[in-house]
Amino acid sequence: MFHIRAHSLRRHSILLLPLLVGLTLSTALLLGAARARASQSAASQLPVEELALNPSGGVREVNGDADGGLWISDFDADEIWHVQPASGAYTVYQGLSAPTDARPDGSGSVWWTAGLSHTLGQLDPTGGSVNLWPITETTYLYSTQVDQAGRIWVLDFFDPRVYRLDAAANTLCAYDLPEGAVADYMVPQGNQMWLGDWVNDQVLRLDPAGQQFSRWPLPDDGYLEDIALDEAGRVWWAEAALGQIRRLDPAQDQLVSYPLPAGEAPEMIALTGQQL
Repeated sequence: MFHIRAHSLRRHSILLLPLLVGLTLSTALLLGAARARASQSAASQLPVEELALNPSGGVREVNGDADGGLWISDFDADEIWHVQPASGAYTVYQGLSAPTDARPDGSGSVWWTAGLSHTLGQLDPTGGSVNLWPITETTYLYSTQVDQAGRIWVLDFFDPRVYRLDAAANTLCAYDLPEGAVADYMVPQGNQMWLGDWVNDQVLRLDPAGQQFSRWPLPDDGYLEDIALDEAGRVWWAEAALGQIRRLDPAQDQLVSYPLPAGEAPEMIALTGQQL
């Protein structure tokens, strides 16, 4: 049984100025190798599909696409996998530099970050070609997102800054986060972006059009990890340090905490309809 704690919050707003930076595009070729096979077993009377990944690898994130496929970032093996759970078929794109958070943009490209080389990558899965977008002033690029206009957003894992790439215009916009904020992941709401600041224990919402951050300070010290948005516009995230899942209702300025069983330290979160 869940125990629920509710808190009332007060939203604060902060003005910001964007920094525009021009990018130079470099292109490289990448080969994709197609292989197909999956095994199925049963555990606790539930069907489980298993797919063996690179034994030398280390998976970071898994993101879905509109066709039901999964894009898997294998940081240690320098690979991105595209898996079709329905058929068990998969394609492996090799020779990438420590990819994280590979994500389809809905227009035919897959984007990922190569933090060790300060690069944002763009993959054409059909032709196997790659465009590399250097963002050299970063410390370590990490997570990605795509907004309603199809622009690509990237977070810096260590620095208080978020980047937005307009690939069609070949320009990059950098936003400095308030109060030295640092976030691991973000989630879009239209053309706005939600972020969890684990340094200052607050939730942030960036409105690029209004050049403004809104923030919701949290009542205790935690560690905000992954972040998601439900159909009602409420923000969910994992609290690894507190062993909780939390939900913010921004319209009501209300926070609800769902403590997990002792010893749990959640780091990722996913919403499917009304289930978490």
